[in-house]
Amino acid sequence: MVYEYVGHKKEYSTIPVSVVDFEYFYEERSMAQFCCSPFVPDPDIRMVFGTHLHDSLELLYIREGSMHVEVNQERIPISAGDIMIVNPFDIHGGRMLPIDQHVAYSCLMLELKTFMLEYKNSCADPLITMLLEGEYRFPVVLHADEAPTQQIAALIGTIKADYNQSLQQVTPMLECGLMSKVYSLLAVLFELAQPVHTTVPRRHDPEFIRSINQYVSVHYTEALTVKKLCAELGFSERNFYRLFQQNYGTTFVDYLREFRIQRAAIDYRNSDLSVCEIAAAVGFTDYCYFSRSFKNVIGMPPARYFRQYSSR
Repeated sequence: MVYEYVGHKKEYSTIPVSVVDFEYFYEERSMAQFCCSPFVPDPDIRMVFGTHLHDSLELLYIREGSMHVEVNQERIPISAGDIMIVNPFDIHGGRMLPIDQHVAYSCLMLELKTFMLEYKNSCADPLITMLLEGEYRFPVVLHADEAPTQQIAALIGTIKADYNQSLQQVTPMLECGLMSKVYSLLAVLFELAQPVHTTVPRRHDPEFIRSINQYVSVHYTEALTVKKLCAELGFSERNFYRLFQQNYGTTFVDYLREFRIQRAAIDYRNSDLSVCEIAAAVGFTDYCYFSRSFKNVIGMPPARYFRQYSSR
């Protein structure tokens, strides 16, 4: 399964933080076609947000109702008053099960790296670096009855108020106030960070993953080759193959093929285009190859898949 890298720069009005409210009802959501392994598609599971990853820190504060979030192959229920912390590069997706009839939550996105202080004796900077590299982690769930939860929820609320005001007009006073509230939030969160105890060497290179996913998400419809990608991003081909296998556990050809299939299945499920046109739109020049690949990834031929959506 290919998981899309998502950036959030466009959501920020001033400093790199945003707080956006969402509300969903089970009966209004579409079926979740893609779930993290080991989960399989289930007609009773509804989509809240698609499976993806990013280097941003994400906090989900559940104001009302409940939902389930799949984080690194674990399905975790969260309900009113809980806070979920999505660590950088965690693979995650939001789902509603039949028991989750309604959910309302606030989503805070924060770019940790931009809050590094960059002075000689900073003790926050090394911690941020270790969080971004997976050597430290925040707990995934803070339950409503845990001590820091209400404090963090209150800070999310004050940051949201300033963020919403900044969407109308940014002033130096507002920007500085927002910055101070973010550092107050980080002060609470940093007390919760714990080292990752494992004998398994760290496999992923955050900068490599970010550069590849960002590049592919822009250029996947083109005739994309390893040679072209390496020339654009400044890798030697030998080093690229080594890094790609280390970070993705597959070949670039297989990754690109699955990425294109996922984009076809998600972006064109309600399209009026023919299957041949959809194949071309996501970068396939051979329809038969597209059809075989689509069936292998999605589990059914593309004609059948898109027909079931066009009939709805």
